[in-house]
Amino acid sequence: MRPRVGASGVGYARALVSFSSHRRNALDVAQPFVHRASLARSCAMLVARKLRVRRDVILEPVKLLCGVDMTAPGRDADIATAIAVLEDLRHGRIVGEQDPYRKAGT
Repeated sequence: MRPRVGASGVGYARALVSFSSHRRNALDVAQPFVHRASLARSCAMLVARKLRVRRDVILEPVKLLCGVDMTAPGRDADIATAIAVLEDLRHGRIVGEQDPYRKAGT
């Protein structure tokens, strides 16, 4: 049986499950903090894959929108905040004034 493939050429069922699983584990405070930070960066990579950009292109708006540097989050709340922004980016919910890539005057 061949895996289903989305428009991006990536098996979309696998990518969605992976993001959800990484998000759930990144928010699990029973996990070690360093591991949770790594899982959050994996979520950023999956969002980048969905949007067909590099991961650093996703990390920049996360930092602009919530002030969290995902390469070195400092506390538990930073991970939760960054995951919420990644979720919004993933679903295209950041629009208008919030969009860090919106052209000035539009």
